[in-house]
Amino acid sequence: MQKYNAIAEAQRKPLRVKNGKGLNIPELIRLGSLAASSHNTQPWKIRIEGQALEIFPDLSRRCPVVDPNDAHLFKSLGCMAENIRIAAASQGYVADISFREDSGMVRLEFLTSTSAESDDLFSAILKRQCTKTPFSGKPLEPDHRRALELSARGNGVRTIIMEDKSRLETIIEFVAQGNGEQLSDPAFQKELASWIRFNPAVAIKFKDGLAGHLAGQPPLPQWLGKALLNFVLTPKNQSDTDAVNIRSSAAVVVFITEDDNPPAWVEVGRVYERFALKACALGIRNAFINQPIEVRKILPELNSWLGLEKGKASLVIRIGYGTEAPFSLRRPVEEIIIQDNAM
Repeated sequence: MQKYNAIAEAQRKPLRVKNGKGLNIPELIRLGSLAASSHNTQPWKIRIEGQALEIFPDLSRRCPVVDPNDAHLFKSLGCMAENIRIAAASQGYVADISFREDSGMVRLEFLTSTSAESDDLFSAILKRQCTKTPFSGKPLEPDHRRALELSARGNGVRTIIMEDKSRLETIIEFVAQGNGEQLSDPAFQKELASWIRFNPAVAIKFKDGLAGHLAGQPPLPQWLGKALLNFVLTPKNQSDTDAVNIRSSAAVVVFITEDDNPPAWVEVGRVYERFALKACALGIRNAFINQPIEVRKILPELNSWLGLEKGKASLVIRIGYGTEAPFSLRRPVEEIIIQDNAM
């Protein structure tokens, strides 16, 4: 565990500024890679083009069962792009971000700016995490809620922040329905197991996926963890855990998109990342509870319950005050960069 923690800490060291002028591109990529991704798959690869970066989807890291249309994958690209934009501002650059539908690529072009500077979101890049343990149960402070609402603005994206306990109970029911569908599906179980790292040594080897100890699981040999998963990770067990976690939360937040296509998914990823960074800066934790989004037959019922006449729920998270958990790992920058412009 000591070695794991040392690697995680090294990956989150402060940005190293180059002597003289110019962007430190490898550092931007390192900080970008600390963004959120489904199952911590890190489904991105980057091409460097002078003063621009191009983020491509890494389709070898798809999750076709839980994410058949790659919506979560493109949201992850948006998360990474937003981290890079914020990190570039700390070096005195603004980033013009565009999406290229023909290749599914997100392009960032950097320009110097006298107004670009560090802010609390930049500092939070090193500390943002998805915290899968219970929170304190403390209600949101009014000033914190207003700050979160201001952070969650995007093109065609809006949020609903629900603090009412009766509404959270309904979310618990939706999540339980999702667990029932997903965890009764052998294909889902197999895909999930392929991304779980059942002990720190395996997590260090791959530097991706879901490290079991982050959710409080004891370390197990990889073969034993996979063999036991179907017996331990049942719909009831997971739903019971989720119910405790949601009831400990200050609020549940739903991100709504007007459109349902890759540009919209990238945009909602950017908005989520800003929201999560602002939350982190305020000492507020977050964790995804996307089961009602991922099970297609549940999603229309969720949209109806939310009163959505236009748009659809695209992400669901729970937020609350709590303690920092161990951090997940990231792959080295050199594994992310496309060498010699080869795809």
